[in-house]
Amino acid sequence: MVTRLNRLAVVGAAEVNSVASTYGLGHVREFRECGEGMVNSNYRLDTDGGTYLLRLYAADRRREEIDLELSVLRHLGDAGFPVPRYVCARNGERVGELAGRLFTVLTYLPGRTLTQDELAHDIVTQVGSAYARMRLLLNGFVPDGRKDNAEEQLCGGLMDDALKRLEAEDAEVAAEVGDVWSEVSPLFTPPTERQVVHGDLYFANTVVDEHCNLVGFIDFDDAYLGSSLLDLALVVMEFSTPADNVIDLDLAAALLRAYVAAGGPRPDTDVFPEALLFLCCKFLCYTAQIQQRQGEPIEQNDYLRRMRHLRTREVREMVRHRVERAVVTGR
Repeated sequence: MVTRLNRLAVVGAAEVNSVASTYGLGHVREFRECGEGMVNSNYRLDTDGGTYLLRLYAADRRREEIDLELSVLRHLGDAGFPVPRYVCARNGERVGELAGRLFTVLTYLPGRTLTQDELAHDIVTQVGSAYARMRLLLNGFVPDGRKDNAEEQLCGGLMDDALKRLEAEDAEVAAEVGDVWSEVSPLFTPPTERQVVHGDLYFANTVVDEHCNLVGFIDFDDAYLGSSLLDLALVVMEFSTPADNVIDLDLAAALLRAYVAAGGPRPDTDVFPEALLFLCCKFLCYTAQIQQRQGEPIEQNDYLRRMRHLRTREVREMVRHRVERAVVTGR
């Protein structure tokens, strides 16, 4: 089971109360660790003034990267899109430092996060419509701050390092992943567009109410300027792939129909299966090192299993056909 990439930043009551005072949050009745993030440390604060999220970033997070995230949240929130809003300290600062980490305070979206076994037609349709609205709001938006492009990082050495680690564990798997990466990476790098993308939108970053209706999207920490096609492909993959790691093309088509009906820009359907394979390689790169630290065999990696399913010619053509039909004809 993939858990954390970075060690949890532990904070105590005195530190939390100091933050609450500095940010005017009211008396803290309770605070506790929350979320399943692999990188940052998140705490839920229940106060007299409401419920908030205290996010302590990874030790290597730069202020300019946080500025990008917060400016995206401000832009979406100001347009009425359901995302957390950042809270400023009494002196106007929106980023502080605590326990040796940079931190922010965010409003807490009411509800709970979606689970993988709840992926069904109604919720993925709502996600498709909401994602289209978010995509339209972000197209052309110029954020504050700066963050490296994730695809350029992969081609700049991250994937080579990941393949070397894989080869030390299982040479056949490393060769298999390397073959797929060599085929699909030239299609998407260097990037041909730079739009603000969420970068990690999946069920656990989706808040729903007690009836499993969409409330909003969270965790924009991975937002950067990148490919809107890859971002859409990630949403399609994550919301249409159940625990068996075999994509449900009916769910994928339902999400895409809702996305297009809501005005979302039409993607390039010709390379959509290859975009999914690119993303399998990308997230395999991120998650494999955690499994290796925990002594788990690479064969259990979800993205390796998805890659093996999606790479066959038959499945690729099925995906291409269903995506094109959903996008072009709405069927």
